[in-house]
Amino acid sequence: MIAHCAIGTRQVSICARGSTATYRYGRPGRVELTASDLHWASTGYSGGGELQVTARNAGHSYTLFDRIVRTGFGADGLNYPREDSGLVVRRGAKVLSNRRCTSIQPIAAEVRDLLPEGEFVEH
Repeated sequence: MIAHCAIGTRQVSICARGSTATYRYGRPGRVELTASDLHWASTGYSGGGELQVTARNAGHSYTLFDRIVRTGFGADGLNYPREDSGLVVRRGAKVLSNRRCTSIQPIAAEVRDLLPEGEFVEH
């Protein structure tokens, strides 16, 4: 499995078999959407970065992301990072949904070897 994210009662999974990856969305035991047109993108932030996988299907895009950002330094001089993961759904350029994961298996770094690199999606 490349990544997994629970959002309420639904789940997003990106699974690989050989050199093929598939995006799946739905409830446990009931897949509602699959897509195989996937790419990855990333960007760096001060004290962290973001890795994304975007799937495209019928004019919609589904971007699963993991990010970590530095929230500042405490009085003790230590960095206190914040981790955030979610799914952004778009039709064309219009954002239809932007939801956070309630539990996650972060996007595996091997996605860079498996999928083509694409454009980073701001959200």
